[in-house]
Amino acid sequence: SDVGIGPGGTQIVDFGGRTSGTTVDSGGLINIAGFGTAVDTTVSSGGSMNIAGFGTAIDPTLDGGSTAFVAVGGVVQTGSGGLATIDGTLTNSGTLYAKGANSLLEIASGAVTGGGIVKIGNGIADLEGNGSENVSFVSTGIGGLEIDDSAGNTSAYSGTISGFGAPSHGNHAQYIDLTQVQYDSSVSGSFSNGRLEVTSGGSDVADISFAGSYVTSNFHFTAGSGGTVEITDPSGSIAGGAVTTLA
Repeated sequence: SDVGIGPGGTQIVDFGGRTSGTTVDSGGLINIAGFGTAVDTTVSSGGSMNIAGFGTAIDPTLDGGSTAFVAVGGVVQTGSGGLATIDGTLTNSGTLYAKGANSLLEIASGAVTGGGIVKIGNGIADLEGNGSENVSFVSTGIGGLEIDDSAGNTSAYSGTISGFGAPSHGNHAQYIDLTQVQYDSSVSGSFSNGRLEVTSGGSDVADISFAGSYVTSNFHFTAGSGGTVEITDPSGSIAGGAVTTLA
């Protein structure tokens, strides 16, 4: 634990190994291989992290200028109450998982490329600025997705969302928050051809793609905790906040 990896140095974590608090400086590398786990790793500008299949990084911090690769089967995830910050360049063929309760997976604008997914369990995935990652909600999770769609940039988030509200629309705790749009009674929306279009004050503010079976009435709009627009799959009753029910 609390290892510093300098220029030319490499730390290998594999076969059930576990490390905590590693700092990877410029020119250093941490390689998390099969069934290895690294907790609270900080990768500084110029440093690198590789996560192979069945490798897991819990609550890492990838500073701007750092580089990370997540292979198929590899996972970056949040622990309970944890924070994973991705501000460098990450090529994802695996999974970025907002798993733990009261946790935050924070992804800077344009930081992630590749064909992997962002998965939401009981945490929050905050996709800042422009992002194209596909997002999958866990059917039993209570987490949320934060995106920056707004008037003039209605597709800041250009990926596709699946699993929202669970397959049978029975999960009413999951939510999508439009962090750049304030809620008022003019907020409304319509769903067709796999896309939810949201308007506020007569202006388009979001255009979100969904995979799965939805109709307009599967989306309710409320005021979130910060007064922003919060979207849920409707329940019989919703406690607190203003609600707009779509016809």
